[in-house]
Amino acid sequence: MHLTFKNTIYWGVSIETIKNRIHFIVTLPLVSILVLISFSVYFFNGQVDVAKKSKNVQEAVAASEALKYLMSETNKTFLRTE
Repeated sequence: MHLTFKNTIYWGVSIETIKNRIHFIVTLPLVSILVLISFSVYFFNGQVDVAKKSKNVQEAVAASEALKYLMSETNKTFLRTE
């Protein structure tokens, strides 16, 4: 029995010989891992940016609450003196 791989093409890669098939089998997972790592790095950096923005918003809310408290204390003091 003779196996032939003539005209077998995957994603533009000719797989006519066993050497080419092994090269394809080894290369495809490596490329997949690189793509996966690049997406992970991209989304991790996005998550870090969101965390920074969230921290800034929380600091602004805390400052706003402190200002609200100070304004109410000032208002109470002002109303007592009249």
